[in-house]
Amino acid sequence: MNGSARFDGTVVVLAGELLELNRQLVDQARRQRADAGRPPHRGLDELAALLVLPARPHADNDRAAEAQDSAMTTREAARALGVSRRSAARIAPELGGVRHGRDWLIPAAAVRERAAFRRTNEE
Repeated sequence: MNGSARFDGTVVVLAGELLELNRQLVDQARRQRADAGRPPHRGLDELAALLVLPARPHADNDRAAEAQDSAMTTREAARALGVSRRSAARIAPELGGVRHGRDWLIPAAAVRERAAFRRTNEE
């Protein structure tokens, strides 16, 4: 993963892929809240504003375009790759995944690349 993070005691500075991954994680959390019918979380909205995300996810967005710029859960990645959740969790670090509680959040682009690679090699 190309990117950098620095902590000087009061401020965290993110750059490159780490900044993008944080954008994706915040967007994913906000979308999951909206999909579950939960109200917006002020902390997530403030973080989204700092990371320069739109104010709220739009329900009428094309889900395919939305997924292109998001992170996937272990279950979603497993389904996309045609593997078990355990296998998806095992390869999550290789794909740039970040541990989120008991689950992993994996960049959707990395999952799509791995799926395309698998399809190419199976033919």
